[in-house]
Amino acid sequence: MSINAITKRISKIPLIIVLFLVLFWTLLPLAWFFMISLTTVGGMPVGFSLPRVLTLRSYERVIFGLAGYAPIWKNFFDSLVIASLTAIIVTGVSILPAYASSRFTGKIVTGIFGFVLVLRMLPDAVMGVPFYLMYDRLGMLDNYVTMSLAISLAMIPAGVWILKGFIDTVPRELEEQARIDGASMIQIIFRIIFPVIAPGIVVVAFLSFLWGYQNLVFPLYLSRGTIQPISLRLLGTIGGTRVYWNEMAALTYLSMIPVMLLYAFAGKYLVKGLIMGAVKR
Repeated sequence: MSINAITKRISKIPLIIVLFLVLFWTLLPLAWFFMISLTTVGGMPVGFSLPRVLTLRSYERVIFGLAGYAPIWKNFFDSLVIASLTAIIVTGVSILPAYASSRFTGKIVTGIFGFVLVLRMLPDAVMGVPFYLMYDRLGMLDNYVTMSLAISLAMIPAGVWILKGFIDTVPRELEEQARIDGASMIQIIFRIIFPVIAPGIVVVAFLSFLWGYQNLVFPLYLSRGTIQPISLRLLGTIGGTRVYWNEMAALTYLSMIPVMLLYAFAGKYLVKGLIMGAVKR
């Protein structure tokens, strides 16, 4: 091995050490919280020490509904329904505004697009109050569709922004040729634009699903107990006089399973979409 090769390898050692420290700093809280889910009440590890007793009792309680706990399956169902509806709504609604902001120019279009982005900056708590008042008067609280609509409002601006970046890269000549062949605007969007920006659609759908799955504020405002997603169930582990850390940790890691499975099946398409979006920009 040459001296230059040895020098290059040695020069990488500080970077490797820094990356290892960052990885350790990131994973340590996750590992520590996982150990909490495997301990008994009062047996949480302190500092770097390991717990004296390891048990799956916390998982048994939340999965099978033991010791007065409700099974987690209804919470899983509520979260998945809300997340799926949110992904469908955000993806479906974002396509046309993204196309309009990409293809049409002018102060009016720019102003509308800027206003849409401003909506994304509003905190969920601010938007939750008017949604609660409106749904309460209409008798539409505790409803999957209306709750998903409220959650989608905060994600649609981001969806429009992401899809606009993909549509900007589609050559206008393709649309002009389609118009010459007699295609309508809707046909152009769904037969030409839609297939080309499919990776971007996957990205928006995935991010919208995550947003709907983990959202807490809107279910907190708009649920009256019938619909209780995982986020509300986690909040319920904080009692008036104590926090049920063991059950909270078990619920946290169980709630990660659907997202991990989704990423296992759609991860390559998500990465492809993110890479294409970065390259095209």
